[in-house]
Parts: sequence; structure tokens; C-alpha cells
Amino acid sequence: MCLISVVSAPLRAEESFPAPALGTEKKSSKAPVDTPDVPYIASLDTYGSERLSEPVVRKVLGKELDEWLKKGVTGDPSAVALQKAITKKLNDKFKFEFIQWSIMQYLQPGDLAIRVTLDVVEPQDKKRRMPFYPEPTESPADPAGLIKKWQDYQATALELGNKGELDRVEIKCPGALHCLFGHLHPKLKPFGEYFSREVNRNFEPLKAVLQKHKNGDSRGAAAFLFAYYKDGAKVVDLLVDRIRDPDSLVRNNALRVLGDIAEFHPNVKIPVKPIAEALDYPLVTDRSKALFVLYALAESDEQAQKVATEHAKALLQLLSSEQPNQSGVAYAILRRISGKNFAPTEFDKWKGWYNRLPAEKKKD
Repeated sequence: MCLISVVSAPLRAEESFPAPALGTEKKSSKAPVDTPDVPYIASLDTYGSERLSEPVVRKVLGKELDEWLKKGVTGDPSAVALQKAITKKLNDKFKFEFIQWSIMQYLQPGDLAIRVTLDVVEPQDKKRRMPFYPEPTESPADPAGLIKKWQDYQATALELGNKGELDRVEIKCPGALHCLFGHLHPKLKPFGEYFSREVNRNFEPLKAVLQKHKNGDSRGAAAFLFAYYKDGAKVVDLLVDRIRDPDSLVRNNALRVLGDIAEFHPNVKIPVKPIAEALDYPLVTDRSKALFVLYALAESDEQAQKVATEHAKALLQLLSSEQPNQSGVAYAILRRISGKNFAPTEFDKWKGWYNRLPAEKKKD
């Protein structure tokens, strides 16, 4: 079963609101039935603390929350300062180790729904939920201009996409384990050829960029580029390690490549435990990508199903998420490992199944 059929992949995942869709800047922030092209807030939830919930957030922030959401949806520049103010207000009260808004917009034709999650980490949970490496401090050279070439590839593909030139072009990655936009379009084909050649010629210097470069964007680009390396086992080793990168973009990119490897290259083995641990990482993007990888691994691998069962408590928490790329995939995994057909909203039945699991099958 293709992952994309479970739930649509996110178009954006940002710390602040995405730019408003063209032509919608002056429309209402609530989505009228007859104009589905208007961006609107579809949901607001929280993750990471029993002290926090949507009602609690609304009580603490009051009208400031509604004002921020309205300004954010309509693209008002003052939303940025207001977001900083309400975030500080929440953290001054609760003293979290980490706090960030995850603002997601999904690729759904005719529906510009925006789903907002307040992600937090309690101080006592930092070691478990944020087991990240220190920030790198070096500046390794860009080998064969690969990082710059990747940036050019993305810019070219986005320009083609905005012109509608990729609408009917299938995304295929000849010779690669993953690629963002494919290389079938004539303007994208040369990039694929360059990446396949130069990544394999520059393994060690590109590895240095991935692990040591102080710029997260460069490390994130390197994570994507390693999908063009010929030895899948080495790619897995490198990218599983970067699940602990301090930059969320790098973690996201590493997990995204691992997801494609798990789904389309099952002969390349991926260790399940580091993936399952990321189910409870700080951000929506961490948890969503970890779910996709675990879903693909658990499709036919008994060991992956065993590890997924050990982390069923985290899956149950994600089942209740308002983010569809979390709740939908968590539900699919739970059905697979449990053999149950409870509805996704039958939380009590799912909790009952979990409570009846033998203690040795639970991580906690």
C-alpha cells in the first residue's frame, strides 16, 4: 500500500504561517463553502505536555490567540511579532524546555486547510525526547558544487511547478533511492545525471557536510543528495544517524529519504528502534516522517511490527492528533500490529487493547 494513499503529504511545515495563496489575501479567514480556495484554520491542538491542551491555550491567551490566527491566515506581517509574544506568554507561565508552533498546510486540491499544533517538551523529558547532537561548528567545502546544484534543482523545479509544467510529469528517480521532483522533465534531467555522478565521486567530503557543516540547510541538502549514492546500506547508516541532528530540517530530510527506502527498496535494511523513538520527538514533522517510515517497515517485517507494538502508547497518542498525517498513519499501523478493526475515533477500545497487552510487549 502506497504511503500517499494513507494521507496526503504536507505541502509545508513551518514555524510561522505560510504566505497566503494568490488571490486570497483580502478574503475571510474562515472558509466559506462556496470558495474552498480560501485558507482557514481547520484545527488547533497541542502535543508534549499533560499540562497543556487547546482549552488551556485559549484560556491563557484569550483574544490574542484569535487575533494571531486571523492575521496569520490573511498574511498580515504583524502576525510574526504577535506569535513571538504569545509564545513567550505561554512559556513564561509553563517554563517548557522547548516550545514551537507547527503550522501545516496540506496538498489538498480545493482545500487550503491550515492545521496548527503547539509542540512543547517538558524539562524532565528533554533527554528522552531531544537526544540530539550538539550544533556543528565547521564549514566544510561544497564538494563539486553539489549543495549549490541541489539548491538550483529545487528552485528550477518550483518554478516549473508554479507554471504547471510538472502537473502531468511522473516523479521518478532513475538510479536514486529518493528524489523530490523527479528528473523526467527535460530541465530536471541534467540535475539527476549530475547528482548520480558527483555524489558517488565525493562520498567522504559530502559526508563531512552532512555531519559537520554549521549550516542546517547545507546539511539538509546533503541528506537528500545521499539518496543518489550507489550503496543503500551506507546511505541508511548515515541518515539514521542524522535523525539525531539538532536541526529539524535535517531530521525531516533524513527520515523522508528513509521512508522511500523502506517503501520502495525493502531489500535495504533499516534499524527500526531509532525510527520508533522519533515518534515522540518534539515537532510534528519529526513524528509524521517517523510514522511514514515505521508504516512501511511494519508492512511485512515481523521485527518492525514487534518494535511498533512496544511503542503502541506513542501511536495511541498520535491517533488522537488533529494532524491527519499523524492520526491517519498511526491508525494504519495500529490496525496492522493489533489485528483490530476499531474505528479511528474509538479511543477507549484502542486503549483497552493496549492495556491488555502483556507487559513484556510494552516498552513502558
